[in-house]
Order: sequence, then C-alpha cells, then structure tokens
Amino acid sequence: MRLAAVFAVTVLTALLGTRAGNVRAAFPGLAPPFEQQDFLTGFPNDGHFGPTGIAFSGNGDILVADAADGNLYRFTAAGGRAGTPLSHIGPTLGLVFAGDGKLYAARRASSSIVELDAKSGAVVRTVASGFSNLIAGLAVDPKSSDIFATDQAANGYASSPGVFRINPSNGTVTTYANGALFTAPDGLVLDPDGILYVSNERGSGDVIRVDQQGNASVLVTLPGGPDGLAVGKPGGSLAGSLIVDRNDGVISRIDLTTTPITVTEFASGGSRGDFVAVSPDGYLFATQTDLVVKFSPASFQVSVGGTRSSLPLQIYVGFIAIALLAAIGLGSGALWRRARIRRKQLAVVAANPTEVEIPRSLPQARAITGTGSATASGRLIEQCGDGTTKTHEIGDGSISIGAAPECTIRVAKTADIANYHARVSFRRGRYMLHHTGGPSAVTTVSGQRVDWVRLEAGDEIQVGSHRLLFEAPATSP
Repeated sequence: MRLAAVFAVTVLTALLGTRAGNVRAAFPGLAPPFEQQDFLTGFPNDGHFGPTGIAFSGNGDILVADAADGNLYRFTAAGGRAGTPLSHIGPTLGLVFAGDGKLYAARRASSSIVELDAKSGAVVRTVASGFSNLIAGLAVDPKSSDIFATDQAANGYASSPGVFRINPSNGTVTTYANGALFTAPDGLVLDPDGILYVSNERGSGDVIRVDQQGNASVLVTLPGGPDGLAVGKPGGSLAGSLIVDRNDGVISRIDLTTTPITVTEFASGGSRGDFVAVSPDGYLFATQTDLVVKFSPASFQVSVGGTRSSLPLQIYVGFIAIALLAAIGLGSGALWRRARIRRKQLAVVAANPTEVEIPRSLPQARAITGTGSATASGRLIEQCGDGTTKTHEIGDGSISIGAAPECTIRVAKTADIANYHARVSFRRGRYMLHHTGGPSAVTTVSGQRVDWVRLEAGDEIQVGSHRLLFEAPATSP
C-alpha cells in the first residue's frame, strides 16, 4: 500500500507539472490561474542586460540572444540551463523567425539587421545597415515577410527615433512611423490584424498603436519602463491581450477587447524584464535579469469546432491522479486539505504581491505591516559633492541609479559602482528599492546592505560614496 501511495503521488506531481525545482517564485504576484516555471536559466548578465530576444524555430527549439555577453543560446523544448553558446553574434536585442524559417537579429555592435543560420547561429548576411547602436526590437509581417525594427536614436534613415520597415530581399529601408510619440521605441509586436504596437522604454512610457497606414496614437501610458511586447494567441486565455514586460519587474496585461481598454498586473515582484514572446503553441515566455520564465495557465488548450472541451488535458489527468489516491485510501483527505490551503496561500500572494517576501531578499529587509497605501509623491534627494542637492521626483514611476548614460541618477563609474546599480519603483502604494548591480557592487539603506527592501521616509541610500535621501509621505495603516 505504501508503494501504491508513493506511485500515486509521483503520478500526480508529474502530471500537474509541480516537480521540485521546476516552479519558483520569480514573480511573487501572479494572476490566477497561471503558473510560472523557471524554464531557461543561468544566463550571464550585467545586472541590467541578460537574456533579451526570444525566437521559436519550426522544430521546437528555442533561441535566446544574451545582450550581456553577446552570445546566442539554443534550448530544446524541454528548457534547461544556458551552457555552451551556439555562437557569438555580439550584443543583440531583437531576435525573430520569419514564416519561411529565416532567422533575423538586431545587432547593436554593427548597427544592423542580419540573417543568422538557424542551425549554427553564424551570420549569413547583412540585411540592412545604417541604424544606430540603439537598434532594439524586431517583428516580421507574416503576409509580406517585411521586417519591422525600432531604433532609439537618429540613424541614416531618419533624424529621430522611430519604427522602420525593411524589405529582406533587397534591404530597402523606409521610415514607417516616427516623431514626438516615439521617445525611446523598444519592444514591438504585430497583432493578427496587422496593427503594430510599440513600447517607449524610457521617456514617456507610452505604448503606441500604429495602424496599417502608419498613423500612431497613444494606447496607454505605463510606469516602470515598458519594454517587451507580445500578443496572446487567438483562442487561448490571453486572446485579445497585449502583454508588456517592464523593467521594474512587473508584467502588465492590456485587454484590447474592452471599451475602454483595461490594464491589470499579470505578474509582479520580478527582477528586470526585457523582451517577452508567445510560443507557437500559445505559452508566454518573459525574460528577467538572468532567466526566462514560462507561464502555463490552466486554460491554454483551445477548443476546436465545439467537439473538444476547452478544459485542458492537465485538469483531467489531475482528476484521475486524485481519484487514484482516493481509491487506495491513503491520505486523500489530508492531501485535499493541504492543496486547499496551498490554493489560498497562492491567492493571497496573487492579490497582495508586495505583502510577501520578495525572492533573494536579505534578512534585514523590512517586514510590511498593514495594507496602507502611499501617495505617489516620493522623491530622492541627491547629495552632490559641492554641498548642493538635486531633487528627483519618482511619483508612481521608477528611478534608475548607476553609471550608464541612460540612468536617471548618474554616478561616476568606480570598482564598486555598476552601470545599472539600483532602481527605486512605486508598487502598490509603496516604494521599493531593488539592488541590480550584482555581488561586486553594494547598495545600503540606513547602513544595511540590501537586495530588495521597502523604503521608508528618511531612509539614506548609499551607492558607493554617493548618498541619496528618500522622502515620501508616511503610509497610512
């Protein structure tokens, strides 16, 4: 009987996909009924860039570009850890397969779009050059096979950032959309109707809608550096949704089927999001600082012609496994009670992502009491070396600190200062600090070294020899 019980538990665990080590709390807050899986791991990163572009080949392989080490990695459909790279292509963001199986990449080092050999990862040819070194996202029109690319700076084709259309056959480049709305265009995606969506990672934080005539309008404005974009598969649980991976560790879900559109938090509490993609079989993949997370909602399976149930196969096999446990009479009641408690715990996490411990938080990270909210009027007071101060308003957005030129607060580069050292973000009524500089860099709050921590009014943040004072209204209980 004990052997039967062990067998039944093993079957249940395997069928429901909860093997130890498979699922982790990359996002403490996750909208039900979705589950998350630590799917592609071990990517080199610099605390800012890590895995970026994701592309799915026709044979089921997953290719991922890593902007930190400039390598291209290949995984099977089973996932795994990044090992020996497929090839070295230099810092690359956008990565996409066309319908004819050709693989394209946006190479920042050469300011160009290139075609790669899907098997070896080697550069086959340069499709188009003349872009800036801030070329970012890629998308392919399934009807024309034209490539769309975003460039965050002026280039050889336009005097301002924008979206560019490339004919891959002859390399002709035309400006598809640019102007004042495109402050820092990054991620982009085409929906089934040929509507293009573009995110402004920095500056306005707008997500832009571009129709087939190139007319642009603001769809929604998001905090936290909206970056990668993906559209849910028709028939799946994300159908009609635009998914936005943000730099502040939040994934937003925009429901395009409602009037007006609605925006919700799909996941929260992550590290740094870059690009996001939906696989051919409808699963959502999102990059974070050092890994790619796979989301597996319970209702991804699509009903066909009304002859199949829209409930996924996993639910049915789960019922079979539970029935097996009940049949052998060994602790089925106890297992059910434990599962019910677990579901309640997950519901609490999903509803209150900032009320739980954040992954990799240190022991000195403050516990959060109450459920109060703060007015979005926090600020950082920068203590300058000449005795003066500068005020940096955070509001309901975020502020980056580091040596990189695009950081909100620039700090001189030293051995203990990272390019992307730390970020302060407003989340669910509270201000959170995330140390993003890696183990060689140090961020302290009120004298204590931190990774993640909730900030309180009066906290002094130390980044190397640089001091910042956090000011905000106190939270109300």
